Amino acid sequence: MSSSFESIERDSAIVFALNRELRNIYCNEAWDRFAQSNGGTALMRPIPYGKCVLDEIPEPLKSRYRAAYLNVFATRRQWVHHYECSSSTVYRLFQMTALQRPEDDVILVANFLLEQRAHGDERLVMPPDPAAYEGSDHSVAMCSVCRNSRRRHSRRWRWVPAYVERPPARVVYEVCESCHRKW
Repeated sequence: MSSSFESIERDSAIVFALNRELRNIYCNEAWDRFAQSNGGTALMRPIPYGKCVLDEIPEPLKSRYRAAYLNVFATRRQWVHHYECSSSTVYRLFQMTALQRPEDDVILVANFLLEQRAHGDERLVMPPDPAAYEGSDHSVAMCSVCRNSRRRHSRRWRWVPAYVERPPARVVYEVCESCHRKW
């Protein structure tokens, strides 16, 4: 580990660093803890190092994240973004803050947990009914942001915890209207 990251190694926020090619050059201990506790051991250090952060972002969001990160490099102004990263049983809201470090050509991306709780009444839980959600090609449309699934032949998006826990074999990532308005 580079000594330039020692001060954030044990930070409670999930922190990673990107170079100008948007390749991950560092993640802190909180990154590993979050990955391990959420079934993401394949994303623990050092596996992410050298990989483009955009490779882990669903297609509908790649251009937005690319533009935001590159804007931090171009303007040296921080970017703050709120996003949901929920599991099938736990609602989690994070604040992402990306800022360029003044001492080098790296941006730090810190993810602060703002809220964590069991899902409440705001989410009507739907069963994983293939007849209701699968298209003719057996794919399920899932929002890249909130992970709600769209009902087949409908514009309605619903929370299907079973699809969050174990996504269907074919998922087509989109952005639901509600999340599109928030972005």
